[in-house]
Order: sequence, then structure tokens, then C-alpha cells
Amino acid sequence: ENQLLELISTLHRFVESKETLATANKGKFNKAQNLYTAIGNVEVKNLLEKKKLTTEELNWSVDKKQIYTDKFVTIE
Repeated sequence: ENQLLELISTLHRFVESKETLATANKGKFNKAQNLYTAIGNVEVKNLLEKKKLTTEELNWSVDKKQIYTDKFVTIE
């Protein structure tokens, strides 16, 4: 659970927006790859623009400054 909170906090800082909220069932951090992963019912909401991204897994590479997934994504 601490890794999930850290992931959410890190994603929050990455997008530099207090209007963005990220949630997931769990999270993990791969120290060797410097990679955060959110797993299960992942939602990233932009509260200001009222947009929502949902997927089952979302990765954030700290070094590459990229958020990505190979899972199905829905954007509303």
C-alpha cells in the first residue's frame, strides 16, 4: 500500500497538476529499472478538464519521464 501511495504521489508530481487524481488497487516499484507500476482498476482523472483514463496497468519510467501501458486503455 505504501508503494501505491508513493506511485500516486509521483504521478501527481509528474503531471504537475493538483487537479489530477490517480488510483489503483495496488502499486509496485522496480528499483533496478526505476519504474513505478499501478495495477488493477487504474484510473487517472483530470478533475479540471473532466477527463478519465482507465486501464488495468500503468507504468511510469522515472528516467525516461514516460507513462505507458500495453493494456487496453479507455479515455472518457
